[in-house]
Amino acid sequence: MGSKILYFEGQDGISGDMTLGALIDLGADVTIIKRELDKIVPEPYNLIPNSFSRNGIHGTNLDVIIPGEGSQKGAVHVAHEHRHYSDIKEMILKSGISETAKTYALAIFLVIAEAEATVHRTATEEVAFHEVGAMDSIIDIVGTAIAIDILGVREFYCSAF
Repeated sequence: MGSKILYFEGQDGISGDMTLGALIDLGADVTIIKRELDKIVPEPYNLIPNSFSRNGIHGTNLDVIIPGEGSQKGAVHVAHEHRHYSDIKEMILKSGISETAKTYALAIFLVIAEAEATVHRTATEEVAFHEVGAMDSIIDIVGTAIAIDILGVREFYCSAF
C-alpha cells in the first residue's frame, strides 16, 4: 500500500482543536492521543470530543479542558504562561512521544516561531509565544502531531489560507 496523504482545506483558516477533532474523525484514537500527551503535559487536563452537525456537515470538535482555564471553545481563560520557543522545543525533545510525532511537533512550532521572529525582528530561539505558548495550544499542536503519526500519514498538502 502507498503512503497516506493528508490534505488540509484551509480557506477559512485552521485551529488546533478543529484539526485534532478532524484527525479523531479519521480514526486517531483519543485515548491513545491522551496517553501520549501525558508524556509531555505536566498538568491535569482532559480531552473531550464533541460530535457536531451543521448545514449537513458532520464532524468532531475537541474541547481541551485545563482546570482553572475552562475550555478552549468560547471560555474565558486565565492568564497564560508565556513560553519561549526554545522551552517548548526542549519539552518536546525530552518527552517520551514517538520520534515521528516529535519531528512533526517541532516542525509545526518552528514554522510559527520563524513567522513570529520575522514579525518581531528577533532570533527564532528567543521568540516568546503568548497564545501558542499556552498549554491548551501545546496540547493541540503536539496532539495533532501524535494523531498524524497514529494515522500513519507521511505526506501533507494544504490549500491557501
